[in-house]
Amino acid sequence: MRAYFLGLVIFIATIHAACQSCFSINGYLSLFDNLSLVDLKGLESITWVQQSLTIARNINLRNLDSISNLTYIGGDLDLDENPSLANAFGLNQVESIGGWMQIRRNASLKSLPPFEDLIHLGRYLIINNNDSLRHLNGLNDLDSVCEDVLIQHNPLLETLCGLNKITFIGGTLSLQTNNSLMYLNGLGSLRSVAGTLEVVGNASLESLQNLENLDSVEGNMVIRTNASLQSLEGLDKLRSINGNFSILNNIMLDSLKTLLHLKKIGGNLHIAGNGLMTLKELDSISYIGGFWRIHDCDSLTDINDFGNLSTVGSYISVVGNQSLNQIDGLNGLQDVGGYISISNNSSLDNIVGLQEVDSIGSFMQVSDNPILQGIAGLNNLSYIGGSLIIEDNPILEALDGIQNLRNINGSLEVRDCPILNSLFSMSSINFVGENVAILNNNSLKNLTGLDSLPFVNGYLLVENNDSLESLNALSHLGTCAELIIVGNRALSNLDGLNSLTSVLRIAIEDNDGLHELAGLDSLQLVAGGNLVIRYNDSLIDLTGLEALNSLGGGQLDIRGNLSMETLSGFDNVGPSTISSIFINDSPNLSFCAVKSICGFLGTSGSTFIGGNLPGCNSGEEIRQECKTCPNCHIITDNIWITTEGFWNVIGNWSEGFIPRACDRVIIPAGAIVTIASESSVECFTLEIANGAVLKQDVGSLLQVRCPD
Repeated sequence: MRAYFLGLVIFIATIHAACQSCFSINGYLSLFDNLSLVDLKGLESITWVQQSLTIARNINLRNLDSISNLTYIGGDLDLDENPSLANAFGLNQVESIGGWMQIRRNASLKSLPPFEDLIHLGRYLIINNNDSLRHLNGLNDLDSVCEDVLIQHNPLLETLCGLNKITFIGGTLSLQTNNSLMYLNGLGSLRSVAGTLEVVGNASLESLQNLENLDSVEGNMVIRTNASLQSLEGLDKLRSINGNFSILNNIMLDSLKTLLHLKKIGGNLHIAGNGLMTLKELDSISYIGGFWRIHDCDSLTDINDFGNLSTVGSYISVVGNQSLNQIDGLNGLQDVGGYISISNNSSLDNIVGLQEVDSIGSFMQVSDNPILQGIAGLNNLSYIGGSLIIEDNPILEALDGIQNLRNINGSLEVRDCPILNSLFSMSSINFVGENVAILNNNSLKNLTGLDSLPFVNGYLLVENNDSLESLNALSHLGTCAELIIVGNRALSNLDGLNSLTSVLRIAIEDNDGLHELAGLDSLQLVAGGNLVIRYNDSLIDLTGLEALNSLGGGQLDIRGNLSMETLSGFDNVGPSTISSIFINDSPNLSFCAVKSICGFLGTSGSTFIGGNLPGCNSGEEIRQECKTCPNCHIITDNIWITTEGFWNVIGNWSEGFIPRACDRVIIPAGAIVTIASESSVECFTLEIANGAVLKQDVGSLLQVRCPD
C-alpha cells in the first residue's frame, strides 16, 4: 500500500484508521508545519519508509515515541526546527538510513536518537544548532559515513562520545563553533578523512587528543580560531595531508607537538596568528605542493628546523612575525615554484638560510624589515621568473648575496632603502624582462652593478635618489621602452646613456642640479610617446639632443625650467613627427626659433606657449623670429613636382601650397619654373638642381631669406 502523509494531524488520524495493518510507506513521509502536532500517535505500525522521513517545523512536537517500530529509512532522515522536541527515542530501532541524517535547530533536544544497530550512513551526517545538545550518544554503532560529518553551532556540546566506532569519513569532518567542547573524545577510532578536516571556532577546545589514530587527510585540514587551543597533541600518527594545512588565529597555541611524523603536504601550509615560538615539530616535512605562509606569529623567534624541506611548489611568504630573528632552517630548500616574500619582520637582521635556492619561479620580495642588514643567503640564486623587489629596508647598506643572479624575467625594483650605497652585487644581471626602478635610495651615488644591462624591455625609472651623481654604469644600455629620470638632485648630466638610440617616451623632471643633456648624444627616436623636460632648475638648453630626428607622433613638453635660455639642441626633429608642443613657464627662455619648432609652427599641430620671455612667449612671436635669418632654421621642403609651369600655381608644389618665407624650395633637374610678371614670391632657401631652369618675367620679385 502506498501512502503520503501531508502534515495534517487529522490526515494522520485518517490514515491510521484506514491502515491498521500498514507497515510500510513506499514513498516519502513528511511531517512539517503542523502547529498542533504534539506526538506521532497513529504511526505505531510503520516499520519501513522507502524514501525519506522529514519531521520539520512542528513547534509543539514533544516526542517521536509512536514510531518506535520503524527500522528502515531508504532515503534521508531530517529532524529540523522542532523547538519543543526534547528527545528522539522513537527512532531507536532504525537499523539503516540510505541517505543523509540531518538533526538541526531543535532547541530542546538534549540527546540524539539512541540507535541500537545503525552502523552505516549512505550519505552525510549533520548535527547543527541544537541549543541543548550535550553529547552524541546514540550513534555508538556507526562505523562509517560516506560523505560529510558536520557538527556545528551546538553551544552546550561537551563531548563527541558516540562517534567512537567511526573509522572512515568519506567527505568533510567539520567541528565548528561548539563552544563547550573541550576535547575530541569519541574520535579515537578515526583513521582517514577523505575530504576536509576542519576544527574551527570551538572556544573551549584545549587539544586534539583522541585523534591519535588519524593517519591521513585526503582534502584540507583547517585548525582556526580556537581560543583555548594550546597544542595539537593527538595528531601523533598523521603522515600526510593531500590538500592544504591551515593553522590560523589560535592565540594560545604555542606548540605543534605531535606533528613529528608529518612528511607531505600536497597543497598549502598556512600558519598565521598563533602563539607559536618554534616550528621545530614540522622538521619531517620534505614536500609542500602549494604555498607556505608564516604570517603574524609574534612569538615565533626562528625557522631553524626545516632541513628536510626541499621543494615548495608555489610561494613562500614570511610576513609580520615581529620576534623572528633567523630563518636558518631552510638550508635544504632548492626549488620554489612561485615567489618568496620576506616582509615586515621587525627583528630579522639577515636571510641566511636560503643559500641552496638556485631558482625562483615567480618574484622575490624583501621589504619592510626594519633591522635587516644584508641579503647574504641568496648566493646560489641565478634565476627569477618574475620580479626582484627590495624595498623599505631602512638599514640595508648593500646587496651582497646576489652576485650570481643573471636573469630576472620580470622587473628589478630597488626602492626606499635610505642608507643603501651600492648596487655592485648586481653586476652579473644581464637580462631584465620588464622594468628597472631605482628610487628613493638617498645614499646611492651611482648605479654601478647595472653595467651588464644591454636593454630594458619596460621602463627605466631613476627617481628621487638624492645623492646620485652619475649614470655611467648604464653605458651598455641600447634601448628601453621609457626613460624616466626624476628628482635626482645631485645629477648634473646624463653621461652613461650614450648608447641609447631609441625609446618610446622620455621624462626628465625635477633634477635640480642637471645643467645639460649630454649623454643622450646617440638618441635618434622617441617612438610615439612624449618628450617631457620639466622643472629642471639648472638646465640651460637642450644641447645633447642633436641626433634626435623623430618624436614618432608624440608631444614635446618643455615646462618650468627656471634657467633655460634657449631650445638649441632641438634642431633636427622632423616637424611632422610632432603632434603638439608645450613651451611654458621658463622665465629666462627667449629663443625658441630653432629649426624643428619653426617647422612645426608651419603645420596645423596644437601649440600651448606662454610664461616665457618675449620672443618665445607665444606662437606668433616665435613665427616672427623664424622669419629672421640666421635664427630661422626651417626644414619644410616644398618641392616642384611638375615639368613646366608658373610658381604661383598651388598644384605645382609637393606641400599643396605656394612656397612661404619658412619653406626650403627644391627645383629638380628638367623642371622649368616661371615667376609671372608683376608677382612677388619668397622662400627660406632655394635649391636649383643642374638642368633645372628658373625664369623671372619682367617686374617679378623673388626674395630668398637665407641664401647660401
